[in-house]
Amino acid sequence: MFKRCKYLFLVFSAFILLVFESTDISKAEEFVDGKYFASVIGSSKVRWNIIVEKSGSSLKVINLNSESYQSENFLIGKLEAVEWNEKLGTLELDEDLEYDSDWVSYIRVNGGWNNGLQKFRFYGTLGKFSKTQMTLIDKIEESRFKYVPFRFYDSFQKALLLYPNLTTKNFEKTIYAQNVDE
Repeated sequence: MFKRCKYLFLVFSAFILLVFESTDISKAEEFVDGKYFASVIGSSKVRWNIIVEKSGSSLKVINLNSESYQSENFLIGKLEAVEWNEKLGTLELDEDLEYDSDWVSYIRVNGGWNNGLQKFRFYGTLGKFSKTQMTLIDKIEESRFKYVPFRFYDSFQKALLLYPNLTTKNFEKTIYAQNVDE
């Protein structure tokens, strides 16, 4: 009896693992050519919205922007939205699907006050984690995310209306992601 229960437990466990493995919506080997997106809240509570298109060994940045936000540092104050679509263009992917914009310099003027030279970096690996990094006066604002196939975009936007803190990282666990094809 004990051996039968143990056997059933092992079979059931293997089944559960296979089900959870098959629901992962962003694996490196599944990154065929097409559009992908991510929406993430970074370390300074900044929301980044990202849409990219993979084509062969190229990654075109279609949309990469932050929403405006209030910094915790009074010297920084309110930061306007930042848009990187034009500045980054198309990035090359290596054989491991890694990409890196390197540090891009820019001058940020906020509320008429020149905050000086700032830097931005966009890098990662498709199917694994990617990051945005932006220098601020006293630290680096950073976000870490995984891409989701663009077919989930409309469902994500609907869910975001109900759950403002939703990111693509926790979207995968919602009913909106589970029912996208229905």
